[in-house]
Amino acid sequence: MQFKPALILIVLVSSFSANLNANPIYKSVDKNGNVTYSPTPTTNNKTAEKIAIPPPPSAQAMEEARARHQENINTNQLLEESRQQREKKIAEKEAIKREKDKQVEPYTPPEKAKEQGPYYGIPGHGILVLPKGPTINR
Repeated sequence: MQFKPALILIVLVSSFSANLNANPIYKSVDKNGNVTYSPTPTTNNKTAEKIAIPPPPSAQAMEEARARHQENINTNQLLEESRQQREKKIAEKEAIKREKDKQVEPYTPPEKAKEQGPYYGIPGHGILVLPKGPTINR
């Protein structure tokens, strides 16, 4: 049987990787406030605490993450293409507006009347209408 060494190798590797995750990690703080992480608790420090290390993600979780990442990349490409098309349309509209502005004569206001004062009517055409004020009886 040729596959027996390969099977043994797979079992050893999987048990070794499981043991790596099973080793505890201890965090200790000395009297100077220095933090130390080690696989064994320190002998002179009684404040060492065991830190729980989460297991690595499963193969299914990794594949789901890859799929989400690829979906994000595709969405980013679609959004970028949409943005470029939108900017192109805006640039075309602005160019058309600039061309129209070149063809239209600029607005020149009519000449102002010689009289100055409050105009109630058409401003700038010399029509002066004063409001009726209060009358004083003596």
